[in-house]
Amino acid sequence: MTSRRPLLAAPFLALPGLAQAQARYPNRPVRVIVALAAGGDNDLVTRLLTQRMSDKLGQPFVVENRPGAGSLVGHEAAARAAPDGYNLIMSTISALGANLALYSRLPYDPVNDFVPIMLAGLAPGVLVVGGSSPFRTPQDIVAAAKARPGVLTFGSAGNGNLTQLIAEVFKRATGIDVVHVPYRGIPDAQRDVAAGRVDFMFAISPSSVPLIEGGQLRALAVTSATRLAVLPQIRTMAELGYPDFDISSWYGLMAPRGTPPEIVATLNEAANEALRDPNVEARLRGMSVTPGGGSPQQFQAFIERERARWVAIVREAGITVD
Repeated sequence: MTSRRPLLAAPFLALPGLAQAQARYPNRPVRVIVALAAGGDNDLVTRLLTQRMSDKLGQPFVVENRPGAGSLVGHEAAARAAPDGYNLIMSTISALGANLALYSRLPYDPVNDFVPIMLAGLAPGVLVVGGSSPFRTPQDIVAAAKARPGVLTFGSAGNGNLTQLIAEVFKRATGIDVVHVPYRGIPDAQRDVAAGRVDFMFAISPSSVPLIEGGQLRALAVTSATRLAVLPQIRTMAELGYPDFDISSWYGLMAPRGTPPEIVATLNEAANEALRDPNVEARLRGMSVTPGGGSPQQFQAFIERERARWVAIVREAGITVD
């Protein structure tokens, strides 16, 4: 009589392998929150990077724009999401650092609610006005603002966003009185600057360069230490008489606290590989973004340095948005 035990046991012997296959990460789409409107610099960088990560890991990375309250809405959603590797956020220094000094209360903890995955890249600010604006230098803006205190306006991507903070640093350096007009993202703010409804703003280069090249916006200066390769004719703020004006935005991939270290490691490896792709690097540099990269530990150290810097700047300037 032929025994049936080996046949009966076969499905059970296969279960460990099946369990490993089911647990392999990722095995379903990954959500990546962008806490600002679609079409802005954060959104552009996120979509470029995560498309390549999707190719590497074999699952879609779905970008979800959650703008509102100066990025608080999106960061609160990310902080409360399951720490399972399927909920990520592309964060910024405003959300992870400056907000500690800008707000008396936050719906999330910038220090403890997230774990770092990788620094995606850095991009400088660009002082822009509308294409038909009479202003052609930062000094023109300063002179007009001093002649008409409280009349000129500047736009930003939202309360507490770096686009506001750079302008606040400029205000403090020049002693001008200008009115802040916050928007729900850079695209809306740039649209009104281009139309002349707002006098100026410090945009972030990836989203502003196409409008500058198209003539809708005029660039007056860049906030980096050196000129941009994509706008070589535009001088730096330091060249124009504003020393120590070296400010860049940055984009960092984060996960909710409690995300397993092995998943963080998988995401870090995929993100670094994406940045090493020549096409990704070329497109980032074409948007005036300097690629980041590195380990989660290196990114954590970078965040801590930037947090200390921007909390000090905000407190010294007396900036609040409550």
